[in-house]
Amino acid sequence: MQIVMKRLQPKSVWHIVVLGFMVVLIPMMISMIHGARTFEDQADLSERTLVEVVDMTRNRQLMEEQLRAMERSTRQFQLLGDPLLIKIFEGQHSRFLEATQSLGVVLGDHVKLNTLVPMEAQISQIDMVIHQKPVPQEELKSLIQNFSQLTGLAQMLWEETDARVNQHLKGTREQAMEAQGYLWLQFFSMMPATILLVIVFTVLINAPVKQLDRAIHTLGDGNFTEPVAIKGPRDFRLLGQRLEWLRTKLADLEAQKQKFLRHMSHELKTPLASLREGVELLTDEIPGKLTAGQKEVVGIIEKNVHQFQHLIENLLDFNLVSGNSRIIKDDITVPDFVKEVILSHKLIASTRNVSFACNGELLMIRADRGRLRTALDNLVSNAVNYSPANGQVAISWRFEGDMLKLTVDDDGPGVAESDRQRIFIPFYQGAAQRQGPIKGSGIGLSVAAECVKAHKGQLEILPSTKSGSCFQMTIPIT
Repeated sequence: MQIVMKRLQPKSVWHIVVLGFMVVLIPMMISMIHGARTFEDQADLSERTLVEVVDMTRNRQLMEEQLRAMERSTRQFQLLGDPLLIKIFEGQHSRFLEATQSLGVVLGDHVKLNTLVPMEAQISQIDMVIHQKPVPQEELKSLIQNFSQLTGLAQMLWEETDARVNQHLKGTREQAMEAQGYLWLQFFSMMPATILLVIVFTVLINAPVKQLDRAIHTLGDGNFTEPVAIKGPRDFRLLGQRLEWLRTKLADLEAQKQKFLRHMSHELKTPLASLREGVELLTDEIPGKLTAGQKEVVGIIEKNVHQFQHLIENLLDFNLVSGNSRIIKDDITVPDFVKEVILSHKLIASTRNVSFACNGELLMIRADRGRLRTALDNLVSNAVNYSPANGQVAISWRFEGDMLKLTVDDDGPGVAESDRQRIFIPFYQGAAQRQGPIKGSGIGLSVAAECVKAHKGQLEILPSTKSGSCFQMTIPIT
């Protein structure tokens, strides 16, 4: 059964399209051919009816003319006795008989017996009388008076002819209406089937496209654990196999990256701890008194060691949030929380006389304290490092519905329009340069975005109310 189903599966999108056109087009072609034949039959019927009606009308007119002509010839013969009038009567009688025979074929035996046969008998009797020698005048006179009866029979024949014409026209009209109704019935019966077939083939084409789109979005979101399996035509399955190959490669690269970050962070922390210890000993003047110049050098070293430590912590945070989406919520007082984060940056901010301005009410939320601190810490760190001397970092917060809006605004150079779409990509660094001797790692904003995303929130860049950058966190309050 599986082998049969595999063979029935279309090999490519082209095959589906061609098959779809054929399956949809064949019923339409059958309907069109049948409609054409119906119209052809109707046209033939109309033509036959028209010919028959014209023949009946012509023969009726001919009989009427010949009947009057024969009455006139007979009356003239009665008065004049001219043998030439007999020849004229014979020709009129012959044409009259031809017309009656044609009408008899069309009108049927009933009409023929009731009207045509009596008319022909009386005309034949007159013909026989005028050929006698001598002509019996009294009998001829009596027969001439019978022409009024012939006129009555002719009137009955005309009525029967009109009825037969109307019957033919009615029949033609009824058959035309019947054909029209059948064609409409065929149209309305074929249309749902055609629409259904179009839907079926659209689904057959669209289903693997949606699978590909979903797989690409999954890879784009950084989820390399879900295997890519595309069902459908062969070319779509081949694309699915390529995407699966790409997924495994990306998963290997992601694993190597995580491993590299873990090892590098660990290897850097050990010498960094020794550097900090040594700097603290020099700062406390344990080895001996320092001159003013030496103290200045030790202060620079201490500042750069702190910045170096912050870079390593960013790497560790990035490694943590990239592989773990579990959050542990706790009650957080927003103003106190913001002040804690600001306090950790005051020392670096004071070296360039960068100040902080806070604006917000006493609000409470439930969130993962560690992740939220990491997100806000990176935003404040960016704001401080990109702010010029004597600049200001403004932090504000408010509730909007069931969401907390927390904004960090600075006086720095801002984010270029060309960088805004990529600013949250790990290790991407924009055109603006941060202040200080140590260049950033480019993962601070990506770490912040991942921490906010773990809360089912959003981190976005907004137009600044100052001259620099404005980042806003939006997270649920519970």
